[in-house]
Amino acid sequence: MALRLLLLLLPLLTSTHCSCDSLHRRLLSLSFSSVAGFQPPPASATGDCIRHLHLPSQNLSGTIAWIFLRNITTLQTLDLSGNALDGSIPGSFWSSPALTEVNLARNSLGGPLRFEKSGLRFLNLSGNRFSAASDLSQLTSLKVLDLSRNKIGFTPPSLNSLHNIQYLDLSNNSMTGKFPRDFPAIAGLRFLNVSYNNLTGEIDSEALHKFGSSAFEKGGIFTYAAASSEQTKGKKHAKSRAWRKAVIAAASAVVGVVIVGVLIAGAFFYRRKRSPEKEKGEIAEEEIGWVREARWGAPVVVFEKPLMELTFGDLAGSTSGFGRESLMAEGGRSGPIYRAVLPGEMHVVVRVMERDRGIDPAAAAVAYKEIGRLRHRNLLPLLGYCISG
Repeated sequence: MALRLLLLLLPLLTSTHCSCDSLHRRLLSLSFSSVAGFQPPPASATGDCIRHLHLPSQNLSGTIAWIFLRNITTLQTLDLSGNALDGSIPGSFWSSPALTEVNLARNSLGGPLRFEKSGLRFLNLSGNRFSAASDLSQLTSLKVLDLSRNKIGFTPPSLNSLHNIQYLDLSNNSMTGKFPRDFPAIAGLRFLNVSYNNLTGEIDSEALHKFGSSAFEKGGIFTYAAASSEQTKGKKHAKSRAWRKAVIAAASAVVGVVIVGVLIAGAFFYRRKRSPEKEKGEIAEEEIGWVREARWGAPVVVFEKPLMELTFGDLAGSTSGFGRESLMAEGGRSGPIYRAVLPGEMHVVVRVMERDRGIDPAAAAVAYKEIGRLRHRNLLPLLGYCISG
């Protein structure tokens, strides 16, 4: 209940106190002057200096005057997802000097996208009506890009210039283009989904193994390059060894649950929204949507040595975006279980805690630290946890 309360209060708590010119409040009012349902935060909550504007699922409808929003020069993060906003976005908006994270998913925005020089690191424009995207080379710092479920008919011309990209979702666009020629280097990607498009090209065994077959499902006309017999033998041996370790971990986990009623792998809280009925030719939103909407940079608190610096993004990458290729078990009442290989060939089991969404995060952190101290011959130790919702 506490977590839900925090989420409800989010629109009021995400503006930061500081002393800025009152011009910013005027710019905010002008930005949303044609948007129904908008309620400006009280002056005491913003201090007239707006760094974070989070208004997801607030029943907002209409057209934003982006030029005024762009001139709020302290704005760092913007979340207007899950509303009914329409119109197009001018390229100049993306050059807002402090802007690093934008989530405009699930609106009715459309037209071509054109980008100007920007320091954006996270961009989610999924579930809109955008028809094209150009000048992606201006987004030199971008790490997460989600353009899925739009109407983009061809691969953006400068997509392969995104050298820092780690998460890329272009699924459900009917997009034409060549794979992997038109795409960023596969080696740098941790998550890729190009399913339900009209691409052509060759998929090598490395890409198929790294991202899983679902990443390319109905993605176009592909040929599959076969690995050499020596490579195939080595990969099969490594996969078999990793799978054996994962199965042992899962079996021990079940024993642990039965004996002491605790869980043994990385634990995650997340907010999974109820998805609409699956449309023909689309991937169910509930299967991948919560991964996109989780905090990509949320830290993993690690108890055991080596004390690695990991984030939710690292775990998403090591489980193919929590895809079916990494799924070990549905998990019954507790939540699904995934296998993952962390840096240093460390094989772990990751459990997503479905039933703990209403627990207060601070209380949960204390509880997991206590569980992390438990030791038993039939119980694998809790290595860490991540609160990503």
